[in-house]
Amino acid sequence: MIGIIDYNLGNIASVANALCRVGHSVMIVTKPEQLSGCSHAVLPGVGAFQTGMRNLEDLGFIDSITKYIESGKPFLGICLGMQLLFNSSEEAEPDCRGLGLVNGTVRSFESKVGNYIPHVGWNDVTTQDESRSLLNSGESFYFVHSYYCICSDKRDIDAKSFYGIDFDVSIRKENVFGVQFHPEKSHKPGLEFLKKFGDL
Repeated sequence: MIGIIDYNLGNIASVANALCRVGHSVMIVTKPEQLSGCSHAVLPGVGAFQTGMRNLEDLGFIDSITKYIESGKPFLGICLGMQLLFNSSEEAEPDCRGLGLVNGTVRSFESKVGNYIPHVGWNDVTTQDESRSLLNSGESFYFVHSYYCICSDKRDIDAKSFYGIDFDVSIRKENVFGVQFHPEKSHKPGLEFLKKFGDL
């Protein structure tokens, strides 16, 4: 059973429908204690970093997420959900800390000629080691974001993309996964990724 964490930020229904479409059972997790009963967990998200962390704290999810990951079961952050895995973000006040499950920070895209902010649309990804990735290098995925992640430990980088600058688009640290793109909106490549994650 894949638990999708509902913290009042994100396209919960779209992620649930995509996972069901590739044959996985899902449960919408609205209470922290429900998380421990799941075989996999997904933290989706659309919105601001500080609001996301505040909602997770107010709903009591931070400790349960930490304990869940310590159990070794697969955990996936999508879009804002990936950014919340990091230590901090330029989008938030300096005293707002992320989950700190992946060392690094989240920064804003600087305006560049020919590049509009936010980054919206399809973009190719390049895996760093296809033998350990759930992605196929060179495939295109759908993005909607104004901020991007920078891993402190390059070993945590699973894939990169380019939008004026190279940026870390997918991370993998033991049982923790994160993707900046929206797999649920990325057609066949996105569905293939979600199936592989659920099959772990």
